[in-house]
Amino acid sequence: MIFGLCCINIDITSLAVAQHALNSLLKTDDNKLLTNIHFSNSLSDVAQTILDEVIKEQNLTGFPTEVSGRRKFMRALDARGFFAVRHSVSLLSDFPGVSRGSIYNYMKDAE
Repeated sequence: MIFGLCCINIDITSLAVAQHALNSLLKTDDNKLLTNIHFSNSLSDVAQTILDEVIKEQNLTGFPTEVSGRRKFMRALDARGFFAVRHSVSLLSDFPGVSRGSIYNYMKDAE
């Protein structure tokens, strides 16, 4: 029986340079993975997820009671794109003591 070995020698220096260039282009300042990606078949689920995350981040149990807290809360929701989701205002108005009119006023104040 005859056994053989096939060997191919290539210089991979240019590939290493290309890999380094691509890595430097893809590198971010904070090197964080995207963790706020949500897949859902329902926009109301996406809005509810955003709302739950902001409530958790701000250590709230519901809609803030103080005016400064409400403005901060509305800014955080707006930064996450909450108000771009259809029917998001009606989701907020489900909180006790919060009307659609007050939500629109706080949105205007938060700008």
